[in-house]
Amino acid sequence: MAFDPENMGVLGYCNGFTLWYYRSETDTYLNITGNGYFTPFYENLSQEDVIFFTESQGRTGRRRVNVLTKSLVTITHLL
Repeated sequence: MAFDPENMGVLGYCNGFTLWYYRSETDTYLNITGNGYFTPFYENLSQEDVIFFTESQGRTGRRRVNVLTKSLVTITHLL
């Protein structure tokens, strides 16, 4: 499936850093954590932003925005 911006919201913002929450009713963990999933939303993201998410089966995760260009957004595991 595809990223849906209607399911993305801000949990907090400070000094250029945004903490996001995303929920998908249709996408799996592997879809959401794959490179490029958040690319359609790149104009709203900043390097080092953090995204918490819940996927279609209720599994949760958290990732950090790693690479941010208009052609590709990648995220990495947040320790």
